[in-house]
Amino acid sequence: MSTRGRPSLVVRLRAGLTVLTVLVLGWELLSILVTAKGSYDEPLVPGWGYLIRNSLLRMSDYWDGSLGVPSPAEGGPPTYAAAFLALAEASAITFARLILGVGAGLIAGVALGLVVAHPTWRGG
Repeated sequence: MSTRGRPSLVVRLRAGLTVLTVLVLGWELLSILVTAKGSYDEPLVPGWGYLIRNSLLRMSDYWDGSLGVPSPAEGGPPTYAAAFLALAEASAITFARLILGVGAGLIAGVALGLVVAHPTWRGG
């Protein structure tokens, strides 16, 4: 403990790693206990091996084939490189949408705040 009553960095890191480990192991245990299948004969609770071997590799289907990594849609084999590039591209698009949405919300919020705060603009 530090002098202010806050846990030290080592204690906080250890607690965070413990929580992460419990979540990962709990998910794996749940994937062993829940054997039901969903659509397309996929497990409802996939284990980590299934996620890495099958689900992640299927992300390569969404790659467009640029940067010298062939796309499975163009006849190339599914690869982890294409999967990670597709994931990075989708993440970049999502991040751009997030930034645009926050910016639009900020502009609209400030504009509405000015209208509400200014007495002559609201007819008062």
